[in-house]
Amino acid sequence: MKLTKFIPVKDKEQSPQNLISKGFNSLGETRRYKLLIKTDPGTIINKCHVALFEDGVLCQIDDMKIILFAFYVDLVQGQGIISPEDRAMCDRIIATLNISPETVDFVKFGVYRKCLDCIVADDDFSEADEKAMKNIDNSLKMTDSQKIAARLSLLIDKADAALQDKKITEIEKEMIDKLKSQLGITESQFGKKYEEVMKWYRMNLIDEGKLPVIEQNEVVLNKREICHYIAPAVFYEERIVKHRVGGASALFGGMSFKVGKGKYVRLGGIVPTTYKTQEMKAADRGVLAITSNRVIFKGNVKGFSFLVGKIIGFNIYSDGIAFQRDGCSKHQVFIMENPEIVGKMLRLVIKNG
Repeated sequence: MKLTKFIPVKDKEQSPQNLISKGFNSLGETRRYKLLIKTDPGTIINKCHVALFEDGVLCQIDDMKIILFAFYVDLVQGQGIISPEDRAMCDRIIATLNISPETVDFVKFGVYRKCLDCIVADDDFSEADEKAMKNIDNSLKMTDSQKIAARLSLLIDKADAALQDKKITEIEKEMIDKLKSQLGITESQFGKKYEEVMKWYRMNLIDEGKLPVIEQNEVVLNKREICHYIAPAVFYEERIVKHRVGGASALFGGMSFKVGKGKYVRLGGIVPTTYKTQEMKAADRGVLAITSNRVIFKGNVKGFSFLVGKIIGFNIYSDGIAFQRDGCSKHQVFIMENPEIVGKMLRLVIKNG
């Protein structure tokens, strides 16, 4: 796919030249623009695109950024090549307008994003597209961190668009995963946004009566056992806690008086009382897995599992899930993210079992 103009101009009143001229007239900058660049601004203006100046963007961005932005876009559109002469001209604009390195980086980022948007408009990033972007990389002299930042912002925008209906379909997930791989973005770089994508993808599968299949190596599965969910969790269990009231002990409970050598009399001694309560205490950290027939906890200290068929009941809270199971008198509580997914998944596993 070759780079083309971002938005075709159909209305003469909305042409790039008219839009930019109106914008600069409103800012009182047209004269300074012509004076400082010392070239025919129409050459640049006529080749700019409506997409850069729609929705009042022109009035919100510093005018020097706009001038440089327009010139950069003019240079990279098409084959995406900036010749040494073009580079020298661009450097003169930067020097003449005394544009800071931060502003130059801002413009380069914006141009790079515009080019990416154009290339991946079909939600694909082929080898030919990669080659075109390499030309733009070299032309703009983008650093690796700048390229990753621009590509990551594009991927996040694609994910946000898919997440608008709080549902990620199989097709949308495949598109996001494919684009993530093609753009060279890792799961750790995608971070929380990818976790959100996976959350709503799993919720959508469960709503359709399907159980996701997770490839993992954290817990050992039995033959024909399938892992449907695994995530970090903190295991809490009920423990008996003793409380003391009325002093540390009877020995220090009252006042004492010396009545002779080595002889003391103690008055008013208070005998402490104790009582017991049941409290939830954090016992271990690890991962909780839901499989086709078991609930498995693998902790840093210990691990255990129990059959789904042994579950008497469970309660879903905003930050975790509490189990009651046959043969265990104590509640077992796991603090974790997205407990509602675990609850829906368990109901479906129990139903299918």
